[in-house]
Amino acid sequence: MKRKEFMKKAVGCLIAALLITGCGGNTQNSQGNTADQSKSSENVSESTENTTDNDTDSSAEDGGNSVTTDSEKSTEAQAESSDSDDISGKWVLVYTSYHSEYKDGDVYDNITMAQDDEALNASFDIQEKDGKYITNHKYDYYETTLRVFGNELIRYEEPAYDGCANSKWCYGFSGSEDDDVLKKKLTRVDDMLLTAYEYSYEDDEYGYSSVTTDYYLREDSPKLKDQDSLRYFDTVTVDNAESLLNEIGNNKKIILKAGVYNMSGIPKNTVGNKYVQNSGYDYTISGVSNLALEAEDGAEVQIVIGEAYSPVLNFDYCSNVRLKGLTVGHEVEPGYCSGSVLYFQGSSGVKVENCKLYGSGTYGIEADSLYNLEVENTDIYECTYGMLSLRNSGNLSFNNCKFHDCRDMSMICLSSMYSITFENCEFTDNVINSNNCYFVEMSEYDDVIFKKCTFKGNEYNNFSNYNVTMEDCSVEDTERVSGDIITMSDINNSVDLVDLYDKAVAKQSELDKEINGDKVLDQQTLNSLSYEKFYLWDALINKIWSYLGGTLSEEEMEQLTQEQRKWINDKEAAAQEAAKPFEGGSMELMIEYGVGAEWTQKRVEYLIDKYIRS
Repeated sequence: MKRKEFMKKAVGCLIAALLITGCGGNTQNSQGNTADQSKSSENVSESTENTTDNDTDSSAEDGGNSVTTDSEKSTEAQAESSDSDDISGKWVLVYTSYHSEYKDGDVYDNITMAQDDEALNASFDIQEKDGKYITNHKYDYYETTLRVFGNELIRYEEPAYDGCANSKWCYGFSGSEDDDVLKKKLTRVDDMLLTAYEYSYEDDEYGYSSVTTDYYLREDSPKLKDQDSLRYFDTVTVDNAESLLNEIGNNKKIILKAGVYNMSGIPKNTVGNKYVQNSGYDYTISGVSNLALEAEDGAEVQIVIGEAYSPVLNFDYCSNVRLKGLTVGHEVEPGYCSGSVLYFQGSSGVKVENCKLYGSGTYGIEADSLYNLEVENTDIYECTYGMLSLRNSGNLSFNNCKFHDCRDMSMICLSSMYSITFENCEFTDNVINSNNCYFVEMSEYDDVIFKKCTFKGNEYNNFSNYNVTMEDCSVEDTERVSGDIITMSDINNSVDLVDLYDKAVAKQSELDKEINGDKVLDQQTLNSLSYEKFYLWDALINKIWSYLGGTLSEEEMEQLTQEQRKWINDKEAAAQEAAKPFEGGSMELMIEYGVGAEWTQKRVEYLIDKYIRS
């Protein structure tokens, strides 16, 4: 709550000050207002002035960890004050840092790189004329556009903000006496131009002070040739799991030496990192921006966990995470695992490259609210539920990946997704054992494209429950003669639908008997049976929907669509609420599927009674 409130107020005030800045010199009026800042407010990042101190909370002295620091990779913003006063030239934005300190002692930080989707677009053109600096300034952020032309900069013998590395001097924009005090200050630290805006707020509930700092390089700087490397202010090398977790931090590249990193074998109370949360049986990396975990060149690096119910690597509200050259998986017996290999919640800008993700994890990658994922040259194999489970996410791409030897349920599970592309991927020897499952299980409006992909030796009853786009793909699979009650074949009339409903009721009775019978079933089997119940009714409601789309008038269908969307939201909310007490446990999926099946059956009966039987 503090973090979101701070970002809304601080960034809003920054833009307000910039709008005032437009009044100095010859200017054009800015237009538009800022958009919702919630995307950037979810990213908690260390300010550049404190990156080294705060991000390396533990060292080689803690628990005998082995860590090597490459100080040459540190950000130039941490350097001592430059003797040069020259700020002339054309400057382009590299990154922006937001730092706030609350009176109760809490500190929140965020860093956004210029190439990130949520970043602003800004530049300076500063010319020295007659011993004075005259600047043109461009600032674009969401719907806000600002241009400042011919503004004379005024020198002050003071730092741009408290704690600035250049404590000697700064510049400010000029303006008339009628204007508000212009808060934005410019200074230089080593080869970077900094602009800073300070703000403070206090009310009866809480107070805080903040500083927003933009960092620029001259447009001819050789550093701009590899802008992505500018994300990392520090590079360290580790050789064990404890060191790895203690070194997690913002704007950091961690190189992993060869070996096995066992996340279950870390001694208690040896991880002291504010970015790593310990639930008692696993670890969650939370609130990190610009983090890279990479295997050392030529090294075989394996990250494992012995907890069957936990993801191996769990990322919560992180941005711009890179995983490269890693082998990641569970060290448990197949059939006893209910945790995915990689799990992402509320994250963005993730890249997985040259990795191997293996079972018995339930899925190779599971995600909820993940945006902008790139997976390249990566293998996902031997998972026990399927390959991928992705919800409420978008802009995901898989290139030159191999998916093989996964078992049991729907292989690619999608819900409320957009823009998912598989290109030059291979899908081989994946087998679906459960009835009413699909190779691609998706929501009605999901957008999935397969380009130049190969499907060979996979076994399933039905490839997908909705249409997917296939471009230049090769398919040599075994599509079994379906023993399912509900197939995706055409429905000719309402009698067929009523007949399918009766068969679905009978099939559910069989499943209930198996679930509630005398035979003791393991949790994976119970989850699978609950899954069958849900998709039994889900497949039927999809067929009913297709039939109604061809029989109702356009106006009737539009009204029903609005009702259906509300029902879907209510159903998903009810399932999540029911599963809350079991969150993270092996029963969570069973409860969600059970509630989903109950709601969907009732909806099917409503639609049949109102539109089919009448």
